[in-house]
Amino acid sequence: MSLPFKITTIGNKDTANVFKATFSEALALPPKIEAWDNAETFPERTSYGATTIKQIFAGTTGNESLPMLYAAATTGSSPGSDWKPTSVTAGGATINRLKGSTNYVLDPTTPDAGESITFNIGLEVPYDAVETAGEMEHTIQLRYFYSGDTPTVTLHGNSGTEGTPVWEEITTDTTGIRFCDVTIEGDYHLTLSQAGTVDAQNAWITYKGTEEDIAVGDANLKIETSETATGNTNLKKESVSESMTADTQLYKDIVFTSDTSLKSVESDYYHGDARLEE
Repeated sequence: MSLPFKITTIGNKDTANVFKATFSEALALPPKIEAWDNAETFPERTSYGATTIKQIFAGTTGNESLPMLYAAATTGSSPGSDWKPTSVTAGGATINRLKGSTNYVLDPTTPDAGESITFNIGLEVPYDAVETAGEMEHTIQLRYFYSGDTPTVTLHGNSGTEGTPVWEEITTDTTGIRFCDVTIEGDYHLTLSQAGTVDAQNAWITYKGTEEDIAVGDANLKIETSETATGNTNLKKESVSESMTADTQLYKDIVFTSDTSLKSVESDYYHGDARLEE
């Protein structure tokens, strides 16, 4: 594994090879991809998602009040071009906006021992996302059910291409993900537009290191009107007043034990916050 590494296949592209989860034991039901508030300040995290009241799930007028995170189950096929959903599906769907157990992504398969699922995740941020402490902090949770031996889950991200994936292991509690629109290592920003929304075009899997210290603490969003920026295509990437920094940390935790039919459910998490700097 080399860190940091870039994932260029992420987001609203016709790509299946973005993230991969491999299970050492058979599952009892198809796994789910969910997103929840994080009540802590990065790198601390809530052990299990409980609420979805933050702006990242409520949305804004600028994106018609939709959750900003979206995902697609891509096990077996790519999601198609421009697949980002423009509305939510109640409960589970193979492509959906993410908001706790209200709307989530359900993989179409039930992996056997040694099998994997793949999925794609996107982040859409509207121009009018507000400067409110903690409103972009979130976890992305992979929930899986099993009966029998506890599975070991191995997570990977693709640092190659869609046609020739290079799967690099993501170490939970050590590495995180930053959504961005730049390809320069160490410059992890997402440039907001003067109107409408913007989607992350790349992501970096990084250590929580010195270069990421600007993302520690509350997630603050703010956009300043620039005299040189009159539309989406004219916004400067180097202008920190139009930039959002995000990071997400992955971890794994047993969240509860149920009856003898399904012994327990386990979760693997992406933890993140997003910050637009002034």
